[in-house]
Amino acid sequence: MASSSEQSRVRELFDSMTLGVVRSLEKKPGVTDVRLLDRQPAEKHIIFTWEQKNMCILPEDLKSFFLTTNGLLIQWNIKFDGSVLPLGKMELNPVTGLVLLSKATSVSDDKPSLADLDTDSDEEDGQGHIKPHFDNRCKVFELDPCDSYGLVSLQKLGGN
Repeated sequence: MASSSEQSRVRELFDSMTLGVVRSLEKKPGVTDVRLLDRQPAEKHIIFTWEQKNMCILPEDLKSFFLTTNGLLIQWNIKFDGSVLPLGKMELNPVTGLVLLSKATSVSDDKPSLADLDTDSDEEDGQGHIKPHFDNRCKVFELDPCDSYGLVSLQKLGGN
């Protein structure tokens, strides 16, 4: 079990990495039970193995993140009308949880596949960023499944 000074140091590091989200949540009226899962750093060989297996080099900032903590999980509740209800969750999968997403056609109308979301256009958005594609022009890895309400992904252009 980590000492209270070690827990405090970890809390400060996460607060810095999340731009103060944890501290801000703890100060909000009604927000209760802000939980931060303390994960150990990923070992370099785990990242290297993942890159070899997926034929994809992770961005340096993401590698640095994983070498600091192998993923992130922050959850919080809200006190409402005398009850405590789960309200929020921020999560980034650990290195081994970054899985290549299938581009297959959806079998159901209510859950579109990545191919359904793709566009043939190579246009840039209003800020000059190239629009993401979900075909063979890039690889898409799941960073956060958002409890099946959405998806946060890492998209690598050119496949690597």
